[in-house]
Amino acid sequence: MPACLTFVSDERYLPLTLIAAATAIEASKSRLTIALLSIGVSDPVRRDVEQFISDHGADVHLVDISENDQGIDWSALRTMRSGISTATYGRLIAPEVLSDFDSLLYLDGDMLIDADIQELLRSPTAHFAAVEALHHSETKPPLYVENPDIPQPPTNFNAGMCQIN
Repeated sequence: MPACLTFVSDERYLPLTLIAAATAIEASKSRLTIALLSIGVSDPVRRDVEQFISDHGADVHLVDISENDQGIDWSALRTMRSGISTATYGRLIAPEVLSDFDSLLYLDGDMLIDADIQELLRSPTAHFAAVEALHHSETKPPLYVENPDIPQPPTNFNAGMCQIN
């Protein structure tokens, strides 16, 4: 199968993920295939998600990865920050779970797409392993300037968009 736009979500982040998917669909000039790997999402909600994506004009491929088919106990995985879901690890198994697709464009669910994403889906894989998005490296964001008592988080690696083939 050709490329697909891929998201991973649990029920907590599903509303954001659906907004991201809807913005990608609306900005696309041709029909998209959306793959959603879900963790702990109930069957009724999964049916609603499938209907939502279909109603917006995209093909949908839903995969429940909460079961231990991949040998992963999602509840045992930890994150460094309390606000980050263990679903963030789902992108690591996406190539195995979605092996029928030629390539995947993984996006975090908190992204908004305002241009046709098909160009990225069609482009050949770039000749680099990773690009680091530095956060707060050069200047302090206004939040930290206006509130000096709030500790500024360290620079980190952002893998919110990954092209996988």
